[in-house]
Amino acid sequence: MISDIINSIIAAEGGYVNNSRDAGGPTKYGITIATLSSWLGRRATIEDVKKLTKENAYNIFLHKYYMDTHISELPIAIQPIILDITINSWIKVATVMLQTAINMLNNDSAIEIDGKLGKRTITESEKLCTIKPKELVNTIVSLRKDFYNHIVANTPSQKVFLAGWLNRANSFLA
Repeated sequence: MISDIINSIIAAEGGYVNNSRDAGGPTKYGITIATLSSWLGRRATIEDVKKLTKENAYNIFLHKYYMDTHISELPIAIQPIILDITINSWIKVATVMLQTAINMLNNDSAIEIDGKLGKRTITESEKLCTIKPKELVNTIVSLRKDFYNHIVANTPSQKVFLAGWLNRANSFLA
């Protein structure tokens, strides 16, 4: 399952891009030069990004974004969207969206919105995925779209990316 998720993200991200409006700078398969530098343990060059293979991108996503962040401990129903948000915006943003969605849907108790994917967030997401999996995913999608619209409202130069971001978010609707 995770291999399908990661491979679909690599396909959606596409090959090498270096858009001057993209804060991530040179990117290939969704791997930024900063992420590649962290993975390599040294400052990566544009050539390093251009030479990145799908296999290496896969391993970075699997280890740095899926295992190290504990997304692997979440219910399978929300792993794809949380991983995709993490790759696009990092784990803290994805976790804040998840925690906010949990609080919006959970009448029993609220959890702290701290951006940390810990035991309580995982437990509460498991409970909700048992009773309201579609609602949880769709609420996360809605929060993600709000996040992107907020980015564009604050930084109008990012509007060039908005349609793609919203299409990507909508692709996860349950």
